[in-house]
Amino acid sequence: MKNIYGISKVSGKNSGVIMLLCAVCILFFSCKSDDPVKNRAYFVAKLYESGTVKIAVEQSNEVDDTPVQNALKLAQKRIKAEKLCPVEIELVEFTDEPVPTSGMRTAYEICSDDEFAAVISYTISDIANPNSLIYQYHGLLMFNIISSSPKLAGRNNSLYFSNMPADTEIAEKAVEICAKNGFDRVLIYYLDSDYGMSLANSYEMNCASQNITIVNRDGYSASAGEAEHIKNIKRWSKNFAYNAVFLAGQMPEVQTIYRLMRENGIQCPVIGGDTFDGTAFVSSLDKSDNGKVFAVSNFDEESDNPVVQRFFADYMEEYGCEPDQGALQAYDALMVLAKAIASSNSAVPSELAESLRANSWDECAGPYSFDKTGSMCGNALTGKVYNDGKFKTMRQD
Repeated sequence: MKNIYGISKVSGKNSGVIMLLCAVCILFFSCKSDDPVKNRAYFVAKLYESGTVKIAVEQSNEVDDTPVQNALKLAQKRIKAEKLCPVEIELVEFTDEPVPTSGMRTAYEICSDDEFAAVISYTISDIANPNSLIYQYHGLLMFNIISSSPKLAGRNNSLYFSNMPADTEIAEKAVEICAKNGFDRVLIYYLDSDYGMSLANSYEMNCASQNITIVNRDGYSASAGEAEHIKNIKRWSKNFAYNAVFLAGQMPEVQTIYRLMRENGIQCPVIGGDTFDGTAFVSSLDKSDNGKVFAVSNFDEESDNPVVQRFFADYMEEYGCEPDQGALQAYDALMVLAKAIASSNSAVPSELAESLRANSWDECAGPYSFDKTGSMCGNALTGKVYNDGKFKTMRQD
């Protein structure tokens, strides 16, 4: 006989099973808290006890993430072979569109899984900035490897870390390159975004101390077409006298803009930030660009640091090509996280954060340590110039 809800009457035999299931459910949900930070700490600790730690990898589909994926696999292989981490690291990849709304959806998707201890963020500043707030609320440790936005370190977030220098540092190095090469009349062309504006502002502020004149400054939107860029380029040639261009933008736009500049008669040197030091941009250059393109990078492949040399050699052996800055950042991040987990014998985000701050890290982006904001300290940026198919380190005189 069925009741009004269409459920059969429970027999004595089945009632015992159902009571057991109810008890299990009550026990499970009693572990849940209204506090998302406590929830994550509990479930991360339980997973750690079973021998696993889960780390999300968030990346934007507008950039070539192959070097990053390769580097993470290489790091994972070494960590396992050398037993650098007491538990198995499970990486789960998430990809979003290069717009904040898509990035936020991805962040919420990651945070919905309480077993994630950390996220390695390979996303542009416009996505990383709002996402960092989501990760902070949900108690997830964020390890940024690409965004150089100073906002990320200014939010009193004890779970934020970055092995990427801020725009202020990148701009300071770019100005130093200009000063040493006599580029004293510079035109700025920047992407109208958090990243582009921050880098352009920092660059312009540093120019005054080096007696560098900014002859003009123009912004462009991410949706700007080639016709708009060509119009701006022709206007510069007609109205301004300058001996260098500082280009602050993201791939693939900077690649297109650089090509249009050369096609429309601008042959002066072009200086960029870390965006330039990637395989996609380098592949678009040729011999005619030798000595005319400069970049600021966190990667000195000519370093005498044995950690960097080993990474470079291992990557070459595994994949048959040279790594770029993104690959170095990713490899460094996973190696540091693995060693921090081993040091704290925990993957609970707050305990992992304490371990990250308490130690110095001599990996391929280092040696460096983290300050109270999660920013890296002690590393030196590298100035590079394009020659014969690659960016090469500019040595001090």
